[in-house]
Amino acid sequence: MSEDKFIIAGIGEILWDVLSPTHKRLGGAPANFAYYAGKFGAESYPVSSIRNDSDGNEILSEMKGKGIKTNHISRNSYPTGMVNVELDPQGKPCYTIKEDVAWDHIKATRELIDLSKEVDAVCFGTLAQRSVDSRKTIRKFISGTKPECIRILDINLRQNYFDLDIILTSLEMADILKISDEELPVVAKMMDLTGNETQIITVIMKNYNLDFLILTKGSKGARLVSRNSDISMKPSVSIKIADTVGAGDSFTAVVAVGLLKKKPLEEVLCKANEVAGIVCSQSGATVELPANVIW
Repeated sequence: MSEDKFIIAGIGEILWDVLSPTHKRLGGAPANFAYYAGKFGAESYPVSSIRNDSDGNEILSEMKGKGIKTNHISRNSYPTGMVNVELDPQGKPCYTIKEDVAWDHIKATRELIDLSKEVDAVCFGTLAQRSVDSRKTIRKFISGTKPECIRILDINLRQNYFDLDIILTSLEMADILKISDEELPVVAKMMDLTGNETQIITVIMKNYNLDFLILTKGSKGARLVSRNSDISMKPSVSIKIADTVGAGDSFTAVVAVGLLKKKPLEEVLCKANEVAGIVCSQSGATVELPANVIW
């Protein structure tokens, strides 16, 4: 690792977001996260599985076309992941996620375990832990990381594919929790936590020894809480939203790179807000970023 060339991984689902019978686009938080981390100079890898079929081949082609590394995208006999996406009038997506697909069966290969020992940051969520195979692999990957690795839980609650055990075990593995203002009350209720937003955040951070908790609030901006600071920031400019797909993943990627580069926390939050806004202003999860936005 050079001073600025950090190794970052996103592990979990990779799939096609199907918006209509004739319109699909690359999706899955790990690929989106890796794409934006790469844009900010990291050596970034999505970790997932696809089938050796036309849908899988198209995913690899799409990834390569976007400059996303495919070294740790494995193949198996299960169908390539598909998600039906419907957008509401505000561009917010509603997902219908197919089950028992390739990314439900990510294998802990020797190459994957070797990667876990090298990464400077890793992002994981709850969705790909819905299945036993991928859950075991994700947890083995996280447990294999070096002590100084930044482990980010981008909780991404989807449909009914989470439970209290998955949430609590994931929190125990994480250094950072990223959660939306819609997800926080859900998690608080499952954990039997009461109080206002700040009180709930304080309890979660203390109970799970988190270094940071990031609360995203859509058009209201975001909040970054550390052990000794609490920063809230609204978007600097209002934007016309095309859709919000991928915005959260871009936000997380900027935070990961910013922390690794030891940028001031206010600057990290400001940049993450800015990039997420740009992503929301364009259709698609992996959009081009203006050169003047990159650190």
